[in-house]
Amino acid sequence: MEKWKGVQLLQESWINDASSAIVHKKEDLKVKAKDSDRLQGHGYQLWRSRHKSNRTEGSNAHFILVLSEKSAVIVTSLIFLMRILIKHLYKELRKRTHFIK
Repeated sequence: MEKWKGVQLLQESWINDASSAIVHKKEDLKVKAKDSDRLQGHGYQLWRSRHKSNRTEGSNAHFILVLSEKSAVIVTSLIFLMRILIKHLYKELRKRTHFIK
């Protein structure tokens, strides 16, 4: 568990619970869960995404994607075609850095 300036700000158990799939969305017949970020479920308003990541989604297309295992955080604002952005983001990360398998 990462620390900020050597201090653990949140209990590890809370972070694990908050980012676990507590609530599951009904699978869309057109899309398989493994291919959809929206079907990964969510914890305490932290949505689970593919590639062992979590995200938050706010009104007016505010978005935060956290890739903990890669120590990466991506923040956007006012992006209305979020699914397209995520698709291309994962593609670029995979292509450029071997970031996501």
